[in-house]
Amino acid sequence: MSEKEYARIAFNKGVPERVPLWELHFHLWNKYSGEKAVFGGEFLALPDGEKDDALRRDAEIMARVGQELGFGAVSVPDMPWDCPYTLPEDARLKLIRFLRELEPDFLVGGGNSCCLAMPDNNEYVEFSYMMYDESEKIVERAENMLNKGLAELERMADAGAEFVYLPSDLSDARAPYFNPEQLETFFMPFAKRWSARVKELGLIPVFHTDGNIMPIIDKAVETGVNALQALDPIAGITVGGLRETLGGRLCLCGNVDCGLMLSGTPDEVYASAADIIAQGKGSPFVLGNSNAVVYATPKENYDAFLRAWRDNR
Repeated sequence: MSEKEYARIAFNKGVPERVPLWELHFHLWNKYSGEKAVFGGEFLALPDGEKDDALRRDAEIMARVGQELGFGAVSVPDMPWDCPYTLPEDARLKLIRFLRELEPDFLVGGGNSCCLAMPDNNEYVEFSYMMYDESEKIVERAENMLNKGLAELERMADAGAEFVYLPSDLSDARAPYFNPEQLETFFMPFAKRWSARVKELGLIPVFHTDGNIMPIIDKAVETGVNALQALDPIAGITVGGLRETLGGRLCLCGNVDCGLMLSGTPDEVYASAADIIAQGKGSPFVLGNSNAVVYATPKENYDAFLRAWRDNR
């Protein structure tokens, strides 16, 4: 069976014979290819006539490296934000098409921002007051965000995406940001509509949130998504604990500490990944890091992570 099929089984809450591999954001394409994949500001600075050629090279690098490393699924970069691993929407859609044309042995997908999340520091205080003083404006914002995101979702489906993830952080490391009433008002109705539409289009819905989600874990199930990604170890989340709580109601993805990947030793990375695989094996589970495998990640650490996966999957 192919790596793509292992991932498809797990994402659909089945139990594959071998644990599949997927990273939410993988920045190490150049380190593993010895070539130059172009994203972010470097891509945006290219003349328009060179951008399609750059995206085709990106697709070729991602397809080759993704298969060599054994990924069962690969995400294209997100929309531009404060990170060098981004692409504008038209480029993301072309990259999906170019990847699908190459028919790699992995699922192709990406992020689709459709629902509100915990606000960042620039808006935290204002947003928090608005939920109490002007809640109708928050609901209107959520509706507009969903409609805009669903339009992009349609375009992603047309381009050939096979899975999408909803990047909506609901918690920090301590607790959820929204109280129960706020969660039901500002998030849940929109997340349910998003998930339903994803499935209508024949795609697999995945929910990404960092932080301590244990107090609201049943709400993650109620959204209708198939899989939950991040499983934040800094917040004390473990695959084993969630597996016991959920009983297979969601595919669990991630959990290897991306901070350890960045600053730990290869032996520490190997031991952590092997332990997490042991917790998830025999259940709907996809191995990966808790968040981005960033550009500064030492290659020897990711090599150790891959060895742990191959030895224990």
